[in-house]
Amino acid sequence: MSREKLPQLTESIVRALTTPQSFSRGQELYRADAITDAARQANVLTAHCEGTMAPYYRVTVTLDDAGVSKANRTCDYEYGGLCKHVVALLLTCIHKPKSFVARQAPENLLNDLSREELRALVLKLLEREPELYDWIQAMTAAPAASSKTEIARKKKVDDEVYRRQA
Repeated sequence: MSREKLPQLTESIVRALTTPQSFSRGQELYRADAITDAARQANVLTAHCEGTMAPYYRVTVTLDDAGVSKANRTCDYEYGGLCKHVVALLLTCIHKPKSFVARQAPENLLNDLSREELRALVLKLLEREPELYDWIQAMTAAPAASSKTEIARKKKVDDEVYRRQA
């Protein structure tokens, strides 16, 4: 798998997105190798980071040309800017980019699976993440557009019908 080039990311960009205290604590976590299971899929970085209130926190960062476009984490940080766990992930990306496992796109991951294998995978996922049930139910309940419906929508509107009503 080829490694696409990530957008330019620097410590200055990370500092600008957080408080001095969070940056300092994130540096400490980075230096302590608190980031584990680091992975990259295109411009999305994911990892676990050691935590104080939990054994680890899950962190996910999406990068764009301007730097960080989105950051999610499972810690309860609410003090503005990025939390120390995200800072540690970003510093790891800047200084140790080869520590990230490259993941392939989901469609490539699933391409070679049979219908039965996909079904088994979804059932195992639902067993592990039951909150996905409602989403899957909603997605499968929507009727697929039939060709007749699509053709009917493409018909020209008859203006005369509306003139007569007016």
